[in-house]
Amino acid sequence: MNNPGLMQELFSSGLHTGYVRMIENNFFWVKTGSSLMKTSKAAACLVEPEINDEVLLFLNTKNDSFIISVLKRNSQQEMIIPFENGVKLKVQKGTLGIESENVNISAERNLNFTARNINTFADRMLHKINRLYRDIKEFEESNIGRLRCLVKGMFHLKAKDTILTAEERLKMDSERIQIG
Repeated sequence: MNNPGLMQELFSSGLHTGYVRMIENNFFWVKTGSSLMKTSKAAACLVEPEINDEVLLFLNTKNDSFIISVLKRNSQQEMIIPFENGVKLKVQKGTLGIESENVNISAERNLNFTARNINTFADRMLHKINRLYRDIKEFEESNIGRLRCLVKGMFHLKAKDTILTAEERLKMDSERIQIG
């Protein structure tokens, strides 16, 4: 990025530090000493610079300047690591956020989630599993508009007490029904 006359005021090509004073489109205005320089972010700079960040600049002999690193952030602003096509990693106050159109997680052997609470919000969820085991120590509740359960083999329901209630109709269809 060409900055005419900048070399006269700046010391020389190489590394310099400064503070981001303004952000304009994909460019950053950085104050270094007594100079205000329009610069861009280097591809190797992972964290997205924000206003008042202390940054490390590289100035080459063609007067092109690049922010190569965010050195210090004084505020509690979130840290953003942007990638191509709008994908972002965000960190703020102990929270990690992932912004993307699609997220794929793959593990060769095990994938573990540990948390006090896990919330899932989706329009549709599909599970394809060979075996599913759930060990629920206290309570499970489902609030379902309609439920259809197709079992190819045996359906086994065992409980100390069972209550089956229908407001209008209960239908059992079988060759043989054994009760008791």
